Amino acid sequence: MVGQAFCRGIVLGICWGIGAAGYAQTPSAATHRADGLSYRQQEQWPAAIAQFRQAVALEPDNPQNYVLLGWTQHLAGQSQDAAGTLWEGVFRQPMAVAAFNALGIVYLVRGERIRQFCCTPGQRC
Repeated sequence: MVGQAFCRGIVLGICWGIGAAGYAQTPSAATHRADGLSYRQQEQWPAAIAQFRQAVALEPDNPQNYVLLGWTQHLAGQSQDAAGTLWEGVFRQPMAVAAFNALGIVYLVRGERIRQFCCTPGQRC
């Protein structure tokens, strides 16, 4: 009886250790953001964008991921994609000021004016 419990404990410990090791080897969203920033600094746009896409997939409610991805798309000359990514970040987190700032710059560089984001009843938007 004691021997069986001991063996089960060892097996569970080994399985837990394997699971923990496997989890530790899986990059987190923070790791993807850091790698993306490193690639972006080197102007390796496709690699940076791929890393930021992974961060978005892992943390879809984190507006920082959308800002990093959208801004990198903008720097890579992918203006349309950048605007779409930044809008998605805004829709998920409407108070994400950094996303609005980046979106404004994307539109400004494109030569487009952005309509007011919020209109009160009776206003023309």
